[in-house]
Amino acid sequence: MPPTVVVPGYGMASSFDGAADRAKFTADYHKLIDGILALNPQTRFILLSPIRHEKLPPPLPDPTRHNPAAARLARYTEAR
Repeated sequence: MPPTVVVPGYGMASSFDGAADRAKFTADYHKLIDGILALNPQTRFILLSPIRHEKLPPPLPDPTRHNPAAARLARYTEAR
């Protein structure tokens, strides 16, 4: 049975690439959605924005550069 509702949590990893790769992010996101719609054109979507990077202990990366006022994430959240 094809999907009828999809909740993609997409973009967290891509948001680390910065503004330069937002076009690739958008193209890849559209490709994902188009692939799902090919299975069922009636599919409904609940789109989640990329989430803030959680501060975790070393050796995991420091989120400071990624989360400043959420500006970097906002560029991806606003992508169409």
